[in-house]
Amino acid sequence: MEKFTGVKVQKLDEVLRRRGFAAVVGVRLVPVLPFTAINYMAGLTSVTWRPYFFGTAIGILPGTVSFVTLGAFGLQLGWQVQAAAAALGLLTLVGLITAVRRRRKDARNV
Repeated sequence: MEKFTGVKVQKLDEVLRRRGFAAVVGVRLVPVLPFTAINYMAGLTSVTWRPYFFGTAIGILPGTVSFVTLGAFGLQLGWQVQAAAAALGLLTLVGLITAVRRRRKDARNV
């Protein structure tokens, strides 16, 4: 697979080797990233099952609670829906800011 993907998977593999748990939690916190793509990419890297398992278990909780709240109270525009929508928006924003900062930091270190 490295032959086809080259440097991109190699960089991802290095990040997951050093920061496996934190990296998995980080990508799981962004609710718009598809689980299948994350699962496949993690399978291509050297992340072990423990950081992957525990990072996934912790990282999906906020998004799951927000989606369940939206499903349960979606037609009642009360504080629950507003809080769930705000949480999903905040998770997405924090994930994007973190990704941009890391990319800039990595670009400076090259």
